[in-house]
Amino acid sequence: GCAVVGRPTARALPQDGRMLQVLRVAVREGVPNGCSMLYGSAARAAKAMGADSMFTYIHEDESGISLKASGWVEDLEFKSQGGEWSRPSRPRAKTVEPEAKKRYWAPWSKYLKDQSEVIW
Repeated sequence: GCAVVGRPTARALPQDGRMLQVLRVAVREGVPNGCSMLYGSAARAAKAMGADSMFTYIHEDESGISLKASGWVEDLEFKSQGGEWSRPSRPRAKTVEPEAKKRYWAPWSKYLKDQSEVIW
């Protein structure tokens, strides 16, 4: 499998190189726990290289079980409504996946809010 990690795609998030986003994970079909291993490995590597936060987005209809299994925490304060990036003042190409998203943080992330009351 592979994990693609890069800078945050959202312009409002810090672009200082210390916050990273998992952009994509991919594994061959039938690889047990493959995505969980990739999320865990990416988080450990990022932390070892000096990142202070790491996150990813998933679709609203996805369970997030691979992220939860690797220790990632859902950001319960984040609410994405989805949508297109294009505006009349700056037209853009159609978004590939305009659906609403959920955000998950690596457990060591600086920007992860205290959610100790959350029970999985």
